[in-house]
Amino acid sequence: MKTIAFLLFIIFTLKEGDFVKWGYIVRDSDGKQVDLPLILMEKKCVLLNFYSTGCSECKKEIPFLNEIYKRYKEKGLEVLMVAVGEDEGSAEKIKKKLE
Repeated sequence: MKTIAFLLFIIFTLKEGDFVKWGYIVRDSDGKQVDLPLILMEKKCVLLNFYSTGCSECKKEIPFLNEIYKRYKEKGLEVLMVAVGEDEGSAEKIKKKLE
């Protein structure tokens, strides 16, 4: 499960109070620019999960999100995990856990 997990998630960071708007560009955990509204428009269904690395319940959701993605990816599902109030180092820790 860990080997495919990072392929499933685009992990990026938003600060509390940020608004997603047209042209809102964020960086994924590889540093690549991602246009969030474009992803939301292109996919049939997007599961947008907000998490914090300090949240134990958030960590428990990861296997469930993996299973949902595997089951429905062929139908156009995309799972996006948004690190709220985290720095880039925190998102990197989650990425390593998923690999």
